[in-house]
This record gives sequence, C-alpha cells and structure tokens, in this order.
Amino acid sequence: MNEGRQASKNFDPKAYAERYSDLKNEYGTNYKLYFNHYLISGLKEGRNGRP
Repeated sequence: MNEGRQASKNFDPKAYAERYSDLKNEYGTNYKLYFNHYLISGLKEGRNGRP
C-alpha cells in the first residue's frame, strides 16, 4: 500500500487519488490515508475505489 499498489480488486489507491482531487490535495502520496478514507468515509459517500 505504501507504494500505491492495488491491494485488492475493490481498491486501487492511485486510481482513487486521481479520481478525487480533493483527497489528492490533502493526502499527496500517502496511500495509506486514501485507504483509511475509503473505509471510514468513502464507502458511505459513494466514492469509487476500483481502478
């Protein structure tokens, strides 16, 4: 995850970062934070974590 590799078929941190510029501006290349956001808020908000 630290390197931005896809950890599962349901979540790709690099794709998530590119898709949501608000998060990219906040998290930069800290891909663990994208995953945490997805689990805590992203799913509830209907954000897409797939590639």
